[in-house]
Amino acid sequence: MHWNRLLIVAAVSLVVMIACNKEEEPVINPCMNGQLDPGETAIDYGGTCGDCPDPEYPTAGFSFNGAYTSVSTKQLTYSNDWKLYVANDSVSVQVNLGNDGTVGTDTLMNASGSYAFLNGVSYPTLVEGSSSITSHNLSTQKLSGFFQATFVRVPGDTLHITNGYFNFLHY
Repeated sequence: MHWNRLLIVAAVSLVVMIACNKEEEPVINPCMNGQLDPGETAIDYGGTCGDCPDPEYPTAGFSFNGAYTSVSTKQLTYSNDWKLYVANDSVSVQVNLGNDGTVGTDTLMNASGSYAFLNGVSYPTLVEGSSSITSHNLSTQKLSGFFQATFVRVPGDTLHITNGYFNFLHY
């Protein structure tokens, strides 16, 4: 009888331990579940989740001499030709994209308005480059595309701009 009682106490203790160690179901934030929930206007946006981000948010970036850099300043202007200006604390680049703004790929013009600076040092001569305009929305006045360029300060001192992109820049 003593063993039976001990066995019953052990069994009850085991059941209590298992019941107490049950993991709680994680609480899933409905605004971060990757699903379109009631009230949302897009997956995880709208309703109680807040406004949707602008799908045409302007972005730009490039690599210089092989190192990727993000930019804090991005600007597109038109005055007889398209000029793209992108910059951060150490590098600034302006390229003359030409005068038509049509979708397609062109050689960058070695005309006035193309230059680069690295840590305050001027690289004034564009020796080669190309640009591709991938989207030009006339109604929203936004332009997107890619660019690359090589600038020279003096022979042997070259600044290579590669993997350049600009998306939804307003003009």
